[in-house]
Amino acid sequence: MNVINVLILSIDDSCHADEFLFKTHSYNTMYISLHDNSGRFGWFFYKVLYRLKLYKICTFFLGCIIKKRVSFMNFDYIFINEGACSEYLIEYLLPRSNAKIVFQYWNTIEKIQGEHLNYIHKYKNNPRVFFQSFDYHDSQKYQLHYNYQFAPCLSNFPAKLTTPMKKGREALFVGVDKNRLPKIMKVAEALDKIGFLSKLYIFPDREGNYSEKEKRYLYKGKKFDYIDIVSMINETDVIIDIVQDGQNGMTWRPLEALFYQKKLITNFAKIMNYDFYTPENIFIVGRDDMSTLNEFLEKPLKSIPKEIKERYTFDGCMKNIISRFKTVSK
Repeated sequence: MNVINVLILSIDDSCHADEFLFKTHSYNTMYISLHDNSGRFGWFFYKVLYRLKLYKICTFFLGCIIKKRVSFMNFDYIFINEGACSEYLIEYLLPRSNAKIVFQYWNTIEKIQGEHLNYIHKYKNNPRVFFQSFDYHDSQKYQLHYNYQFAPCLSNFPAKLTTPMKKGREALFVGVDKNRLPKIMKVAEALDKIGFLSKLYIFPDREGNYSEKEKRYLYKGKKFDYIDIVSMINETDVIIDIVQDGQNGMTWRPLEALFYQKKLITNFAKIMNYDFYTPENIFIVGRDDMSTLNEFLEKPLKSIPKEIKERYTFDGCMKNIISRFKTVSK
């Protein structure tokens, strides 16, 4: 069996999550963070170009950085992560490589504005281009491929289950506000009533207008490297997951809870449709009775089969992509 070569391109991976996201046992991968490879001056230059909307020059700049590291002709698949003008890399790469190009949307499409959307319409019917989204609604609306959300897993599915919890344990949320703060606060207050400490690292929105009470919940420090977030997850018992209004795909947090065997408190009701859902492990805000929260936390976790977990890794994602490409080429 021939080894499949995959090039992964990330524009701004300043927290280095993608470096772990694309770890694989089945494919020969090369990962390039354009943020890290452009250098401090180069990255500043790139951001200036981007703010001036000189996207073509941005793309040429990124292309030069990539060519210093690799030959495009050596790869079967090129995986592009959504990012600042990353859509333009599709146009740049197609004539320079025979690789199939996979473009991954990590956010809802409504957050993406302007001419970036034109690239979906321009290339979605190209047999070498594969647009995929974690959001089922967006996949239907924009005729993209829906694929399982997948997330980094650094501990190779630990076998040891968390024991029943005792009061005084901790719940964790790390992320940008994105208008979720009031809902996160309500969960934190409910946990506080049953003697559970919430460790909240909520980064403020750039144009957020916060009350004095809300400001006390915000974190003003620097963003974390992803390995630091993993350390926080390993030291806690519960992950708090609050999705944005209108979001129809899950975040990484449910999968981090799945991989690292933590309880999950989420308002993403559609999680009931996923094969790893079990009420012993996941509490759904707005559906489950808040008066039973303490009872939920006291119960031990239920074991989830390894084959289910593997569907939400990069290997599982690539298996679906390769299958879809084969179907299109018939």
